Amino acid sequence: MIECEKQLHVVFLTAEYLPNPSQLGACVANVVPILQAKGLKVTVIASGREDQLTPYEVEGQTIIPVFSRLQLLKAKCSRKGQRLEKAGNLMQSKVFGKVAQLIFLLDRSLDYLKSFYQNVNINRGRTRAFFQALDHLKDIQVIIPTCFPIEAVAAAYSVSHSRDIRLMPYFLDPFADNVSLHRTEGNQNRKYNNHLNFERSVLGQSERVLLLEHLSQHFKETFPNFIDKFIEVEHPMLVDIRQRMEEGLGVAQLTEGEGDKTDKKLKLYCAGSFNQKIRTPNYLISILGALAHHIPLQVDFYTAGDCEKVIREAARHNPDVFKANGFIAKQEADLRMLRSDVLVHVCNKNRNQSPSKIYEYFSSGLPLINFYYNDDDPLIEKVRIYPLGINIKIHEGENPPGELTEVVDQLVHWLADHAEQCISFSEVKNLYSSALPEKTAATMLQVIYSDNF
Repeated sequence: MIECEKQLHVVFLTAEYLPNPSQLGACVANVVPILQAKGLKVTVIASGREDQLTPYEVEGQTIIPVFSRLQLLKAKCSRKGQRLEKAGNLMQSKVFGKVAQLIFLLDRSLDYLKSFYQNVNINRGRTRAFFQALDHLKDIQVIIPTCFPIEAVAAAYSVSHSRDIRLMPYFLDPFADNVSLHRTEGNQNRKYNNHLNFERSVLGQSERVLLLEHLSQHFKETFPNFIDKFIEVEHPMLVDIRQRMEEGLGVAQLTEGEGDKTDKKLKLYCAGSFNQKIRTPNYLISILGALAHHIPLQVDFYTAGDCEKVIREAARHNPDVFKANGFIAKQEADLRMLRSDVLVHVCNKNRNQSPSKIYEYFSSGLPLINFYYNDDDPLIEKVRIYPLGINIKIHEGENPPGELTEVVDQLVHWLADHAEQCISFSEVKNLYSSALPEKTAATMLQVIYSDNF
């Protein structure tokens, strides 16, 4: 690792951050402490959550939450309602709760409508929020925006351009090629050149650009003039979660309940987000529901997104097998993951997006069932080399009974051999060393301190 000779101020702009980060926020959160340990001053500007409306600190990190005007109004109404509920004023609490819901629906509706008539699908209110937070900071040497929200990139580009600050975007997901972001394929195609022009402007202003491998083809083929700026990295999500939890909670709490499984059910864990356009839980619910006829098991979902109705319906029809737990705090989610027997992961439908959650699963050392859509999905090979992993192809639409039976039989035999096993983190990191946060941090430091940056 490169040792820093002087302190520089680096500002990250990203999605929801600590203490309950989004997956993008978690990527940044894994890298920041390493940069701080090497002498950098780091500030994080992140999409705000309503439980924290003003700047705060977590684990020695300064975090500035940002909101558009409607987001802030919704958050304030929601918090007011929660305070009234605690005070016993249930009637007024419900009123503020309803107002918060209406503001949320208004914001979402306006966002949806604007995505069709704006030239570029970037929310001006959120861009303004990131811009104002960034513009108030002094003595910034480097700005590193992540690709989502794209408003973070737009704000970073504007401030970098006006104040001559070095810019190093960190693209973990696509923008111009992201059909889910642009609502429909027709809308995406209609504005495609506009979005490419935005990417081109950002790349032109940037001195270096960090890209995940699955995005490199798009950027290299579309923008060959900038090819010398591109640096490939991996999701920095391979951390020893078990050690981190033991240090934070203690071994006793981490292992609480182990050896006392009176129901003797196999505990399956599935976390993250499901979205109709990106990945859905339907196929795995069919498979695991059928598997439960052969092996006593319980599938715990800790999820968010627009497929929650499907998960809740499965839990209602088969409550002994499926549990719909919704979104929970990050630390609690990690704890429940480590107390599980088998992890369940679902890949994306679109080939140019790759979930970072898979590396958290690898980090646990637990057996992993990976459901995938596309035969050329790069995660198939990642799972294939994992000693406790199995890949299962998702077939959308009606599934013949024979096909389900074949997959279930495959899982029955695989679980018989792997369900009670676990591998060490040292073995895992030898397999996926490129996903270690230290690797991404070293790349960032090398770029920041290079003479050509």
